[in-house]
Amino acid sequence: MQIGLFKEHHLMPCKHPTNNCPPIMPYLDVETCGQIVGMHQAGLSFGAISQLAGVPLITIYNTVSKYQQIGTVQTQQKTRQPMILKDCDQCHLSQIITCCHRLTVAKVTNLITESVLAIPIQREIHKLGLPTILISRIGDWGERAYIHFYRRGLASRLLDQLASYPGNFDTLQELMDITLELDTRYHERQKEKGSLQEKKPPVTGSNSSRPPQDSSSKSPHHKKNKKGKQFHASKDKPHSALLYKDNKVISSGKERRIKEGLCTYCSGKHPIEKFFKRHQNKPGSSRGFPSKQGKA
Repeated sequence: MQIGLFKEHHLMPCKHPTNNCPPIMPYLDVETCGQIVGMHQAGLSFGAISQLAGVPLITIYNTVSKYQQIGTVQTQQKTRQPMILKDCDQCHLSQIITCCHRLTVAKVTNLITESVLAIPIQREIHKLGLPTILISRIGDWGERAYIHFYRRGLASRLLDQLASYPGNFDTLQELMDITLELDTRYHERQKEKGSLQEKKPPVTGSNSSRPPQDSSSKSPHHKKNKKGKQFHASKDKPHSALLYKDNKVISSGKERRIKEGLCTYCSGKHPIEKFFKRHQNKPGSSRGFPSKQGKA
């Protein structure tokens, strides 16, 4: 029968009801406990884990609590402080030993791996003659949980590289070291590719030496005379005000005379046609233009 993500389990009540302690731990396998602790470390609450896993809330609480007690026990061992066993701890120990008889080698319960009674449990296991591989599995599921959730956050390219990497990863630190090394090599290679592309010479061709011509240079709005001077056509000025009959560009003075209605030749207050007619029949004139004497 399946309950949520995990198998059905049963709780053993405490043999010391005077202490008012709840059932201590369920019979969960190593992988299940690793997933519970991993979800708790990921930030999920006990209630959320209980709903996702289909496991009672007290089971989640006990599993995480036993996991957190490891740090306290290790601190006590470093400071050489004696660890006093209570009645409920003795009850807990008896549950663990009973549970060990029903386990396979591949499934070690969290009662062994995360118990604060690691040393007494090992002694009892030796007395019962259980396989020594059970002892080597004590405390191992925590690393497996770390490795499992660490791999879930890796990029696909790193997972592909780890799949072809020889050997297994026994600890999270070993996996992290290899992953960082592979990731560093990848980024160094990408940087090397970028530098090689920058050093490549540009492709030479028949028209490569010529500078690119701007499309604006082909525009008819810009014209050059023989001296190289460039005249820009003005949109607000009509062409008749800029050009004469022979298409020669007139000066700014003539442009001003045209605007004021003056003669462009003598600046008189008459159109230039009357000026030509007035001096057309005078002696010394040529093609309707007056001579220098007539101008004076």
